[in-house]
Amino acid sequence: MTQNQQNQQSPPLPRQFGKYVLVRKIAMGGMAEIFKAKTAGAEGFEKDVVIKRILPHFTEDESFVKMFIDEASITSKLQHANIVQIFDFDVCEGSYYIAMELIEGVDLKKVIDVGLKSGKPLSIAQTVWIMMEISKGLHYAHTKEYKGQPLNIVHRDISPHNAMVSYAGEVKLMDFGIAKAAQRSTKTMAGTVKGKVAYMSPEQARGKPLDGRSDLFALGIMLWEMLTGKRLFLGDSDFETLTNVLKNDPPPPSQINPKIPKDLDEIVKKSLMKDRDQRYANVEAFARDLTRWYYSNVTDLEAESLKRFMHEVFIDDIRTFDGCAE
Repeated sequence: MTQNQQNQQSPPLPRQFGKYVLVRKIAMGGMAEIFKAKTAGAEGFEKDVVIKRILPHFTEDESFVKMFIDEASITSKLQHANIVQIFDFDVCEGSYYIAMELIEGVDLKKVIDVGLKSGKPLSIAQTVWIMMEISKGLHYAHTKEYKGQPLNIVHRDISPHNAMVSYAGEVKLMDFGIAKAAQRSTKTMAGTVKGKVAYMSPEQARGKPLDGRSDLFALGIMLWEMLTGKRLFLGDSDFETLTNVLKNDPPPPSQINPKIPKDLDEIVKKSLMKDRDQRYANVEAFARDLTRWYYSNVTDLEAESLKRFMHEVFIDDIRTFDGCAE
């Protein structure tokens, strides 16, 4: 069935969906669809949310359903300003769904791309700020305990697609759908490789056991790419990309962009060591060095405001906003 056929057969919007009203379809993925929705309460109370539901014909896919349940179960335990919040998980019309926080903004991939295309790329300071904010949420997830026991969460899919930037300049990590956690219902088989290959750590590419330093490597890739405006390991095929991850030593960002300070080169280098024992011990240590650099080098905080950047680059989107980004 084509997406057009699916859309033609879908009931018109807005429409009731359990306790929610689906207002507008935001995105259709391979296995799930995403809607802007709202919930109503007493005395005219309304709250905008995002509904992510499994496509009906995938409800029979046991492994995918379990992964979806894992995403809800893991993320519902995470309450942090830099993580997209989960409000609800249930079944309606025969499909599992998640209700989550609506972010008035776009994903970081779009922020990077639109900034470059419009000739207003993120500054070095704004890039560092974004990485500081993502690191706060990620370190929280890595160290989160539930009922006195560590969850041992490893996100495993850190990339610009999985971070949201609001028009107000907030940065939030999302999509823990393939996260490895001690208490998840789906047990990942040894040697199974998941995640976007261009942001994988060498140990993830090899299917080795992972800890938070694997996510740290992905943060290092993102920082390198945002500073240089280029892709780091991406090849013409997944095989070539994985080979680059395993074999290639990244040049310092200042070699690509001479405006990059040498002390940032050192932070990037330490986060991208092939041997994880040579990286930062954890994401918090990485964030600490970024924070030290930021407040030692940025004198005009208002000029480097991420909110100001978003309002300059996405002014038309803000004026017409009636949903959220994918």
